[in-house]
Amino acid sequence: MKRVIRLGGVAVAFCLVAIAHGEGASTAAEAGWARMTRCAAIGDDKARHTCTDDTLREAGLLTEETKATAKRQSFGLQKPAPLAAAAAPPAAAAPPPKSENLEVTLAKVNHGGDGKLVLTTTDGAVWNQVESDAIRQIPKQGETMKIEARSLGGFMCQPSKYVSFRCYRSK
Repeated sequence: MKRVIRLGGVAVAFCLVAIAHGEGASTAAEAGWARMTRCAAIGDDKARHTCTDDTLREAGLLTEETKATAKRQSFGLQKPAPLAAAAAPPAAAAPPPKSENLEVTLAKVNHGGDGKLVLTTTDGAVWNQVESDAIRQIPKQGETMKIEARSLGGFMCQPSKYVSFRCYRSK
């Protein structure tokens, strides 16, 4: 067992999957770790990432459900710009981003110190109203709200058919 622990967290995960499938734990962990080591030797970032994902998928550790959950949890959060992209000039004819929508259930609705709405979802995400205009129909706890990604990284929160306002995700 010491050998498996020395191999690292990925090997332990392979070991758990092997036990669940009835295979020899250390044999499966060593095979999984060998595949991860081969992936680590790949120089190209995209190819290395693809190799790692394929290895994790084969072991049953990465599923479509896992990816969908991660995408939903990160919806609206600011992504740091890669260093290479920040140094490079902008592309001349970049295609416009496709519109993305998310439907959430409100867990809590508050007013911030500035009088703007602060909406907390059941997922734990916190969305803040951008505009200073008063909202006539304030959404209530338990209601569903649609959030639509807009151009230039903005978002529109739409708690009802007739109410919408600009918003951003703070948490």
